[in-house]
Amino acid sequence: MTGLRDTILEVRDVTISYSGRDSTVHHVIDKVNFCLGRGEVVILSGASGSGKTTLALAIIGLLPPNARIEAGSIRYRGMDLAGQSEAAWRRIRGAEIGFVFQEPASALNPVLRAGEQIVEALRAHARCSSSEYHEAARALLRDVRLPDSDQFFRSYPHELSGGQRQRVVIAQALASRPSLLIADEALAAVDYRTQQALLDLIHDLKLSRGLSVLAISHAPAMFARLADRNMVLNGGRLLDNGVELFRARHMA
Repeated sequence: MTGLRDTILEVRDVTISYSGRDSTVHHVIDKVNFCLGRGEVVILSGASGSGKTTLALAIIGLLPPNARIEAGSIRYRGMDLAGQSEAAWRRIRGAEIGFVFQEPASALNPVLRAGEQIVEALRAHARCSSSEYHEAARALLRDVRLPDSDQFFRSYPHELSGGQRQRVVIAQALASRPSLLIADEALAAVDYRTQQALLDLIHDLKLSRGLSVLAISHAPAMFARLADRNMVLNGGRLLDNGVELFRARHMA
């Protein structure tokens, strides 16, 4: 188990509701509790509609206008995220918490080259010269195993495969070296070979950077060789927080 001082993310008694057009209130997350430690990879699994993405969006402060956190707290390194202003959130997102959306095509601007989109992510949280931004973006492309960084830097999203686009999105999410990466069905749209390559990448980043990962997935088995725990959501409630659920894998 993770010690308190090693805790990156702490979710305590969080309840989230949506308001319908007829003013009805629907609870989609009900008193959820869990912690995520430094360097830990944890899966949040469950069927469609179980509340996985809603909880992830709450953690990064991107709930839609008709949703709100009714009770509980979300803390990152002891800081209460629920009470942050939008200006504070702009500093937290990317710099502290990276987010990878499910569909890379919708996460990338179709009229900007891939490298420029990574440069934009770098500019949001650091001040460097233009050449330093470009070299850092190329280094990130190499980090996500797109070795011909000049070619991929100049490519537009439509010129890349689904797996290559997803790697560019991951490079964006890692641009400011966050401590926590939230990946929402990040492997769902790529083939098996690409899935394994991206899992290897996440494993390497966990070891080299101490990166913590919250992986949202309806198919937790694909993360089984990498994850420390699998937490299961059902109807907005956490059925199992997965403590040492994968111990058998390590002892095999």
